[in-house]
Amino acid sequence: MGRYLSFDSNHFNFPVRADYRRRVEYFSDFVLGGTRDKAIYGLVRVTPELTVQYDVDGLKFLQYVLGTISDDGVTISVASTIPEADYKVTVEDDNLSVLEAKVNTWELTIEEGNPVRAEFTVIGKSFGVDAAVEYSPPFCNIPVLASQCTLKVDGSPNTSWNRISLRVNNNLEPLFKGSTLPQEIRETGLEVELTVRAPEFGEFMSEGSIDLAIGSKGTIVLPNVKFTEVPARVEGFDLPESELSLRAYPYCTEADAIQVILADTETW
Repeated sequence: MGRYLSFDSNHFNFPVRADYRRRVEYFSDFVLGGTRDKAIYGLVRVTPELTVQYDVDGLKFLQYVLGTISDDGVTISVASTIPEADYKVTVEDDNLSVLEAKVNTWELTIEEGNPVRAEFTVIGKSFGVDAAVEYSPPFCNIPVLASQCTLKVDGSPNTSWNRISLRVNNNLEPLFKGSTLPQEIRETGLEVELTVRAPEFGEFMSEGSIDLAIGSKGTIVLPNVKFTEVPARVEGFDLPESELSLRAYPYCTEADAIQVILADTETW
C-alpha cells in the first residue's frame, strides 16, 4: 500500500501535507431546571474541510481556485462560480475524502531557501472514505525554486525582495438549508492580497501592475494593485527591512483582479 492525494482524476506531483477536519457545531443552553450543569444541546451543523500543502511545479490547479480556463488551456481567469471536486487522501489502509468541495483559500509562498509552496483549503458538502487515485511523482522534475521566480512592476524587473506571499480568498459561505451538512456552497466577494518583504527601508515598488513569473510554468498577472500598509522595521543589529501589503483590483479593460497565463503543458 502507498500514500496518495487526488482530486477527481487529477493529482499534485508533490503534495506534502493534508489536514482533514469535520467542524461540528452544537447549540447549547442552560435551563432553569436544576443544578448548574443542566443544559440542553443539539447538533446543528457539520462542515467538512481539508487543508493541503504542496510544492509547486505547475499552475493549472488555479482553474479550481478562480473558476475557468480558456479553450486553448492557456489562460485562467475569474468566473462567477468555481468548480466542485472530490478531494481524497489514502495512507496505507486508511481513506478519507471531502466530496463536492470548492476551494476557499489558496496561498502561494516564495521565499529564499525554500521551494515555492502553495497551501489551499476546501469546503465540501459531505465526507467519506473514498480511496485516492494511485500515481507516481515525476522525479525527473523538481518543484520551482525561489531563484527561478521573477517579479515585474509595470513591466520592469524588480529584485529587491526576499519573500512574496500571494493569497486568493473566495470567501465561501456554506448554506445548510435545514440540513446538518451544507446543501450549497456560495461564492461571495473575491479578495486577492499580496505581501512583499524587502530587505531595505522605503517603498521599493510603485502601485500599478504586477507580473509574477513562477519559473517556466506560467505568470500570475495582477493588473492593478494598491498599498494597504507599508511598515518599516529595524531590530538590534539586523538590517532594516520593509513589508508591503497590497490588494489587487480590476483595471480598465482588464475584467479580473487576477489572471494566470500558463507557459507550458504542466498539469498541476
